[in-house]
Amino acid sequence: MKDINEILDAIKDKSIEELKSEFKGLLKEASGDSLDFVKKSAASTVRWLSLKAEGQLSEEEVKSLLEAKKKEALVFMNTQSIVARARIQKLVCRLLDIAVNSLLSAL
Repeated sequence: MKDINEILDAIKDKSIEELKSEFKGLLKEASGDSLDFVKKSAASTVRWLSLKAEGQLSEEEVKSLLEAKKKEALVFMNTQSIVARARIQKLVCRLLDIAVNSLLSAL
């Protein structure tokens, strides 16, 4: 499986440079988060984008997976403390939004 940095660096669309940078930062933060859900969500996002970049999943399949993960995150947030909810919103939901709305179509 390709490294996510390789995949993102291969996207040459200048209009999403800032989003790629934000995505990398969120991914790094989410990967080291204390909440297991946040770490697993980040790992799933990377895996699905990698599979799309390798042609093993279609754009529609990845979009469906990412949107389902976001719904799962919103449900999970309701069971967490206010501080944890804010982290999930900032890390997981934003990470998934960038992936669905910008990166996916550029792969």
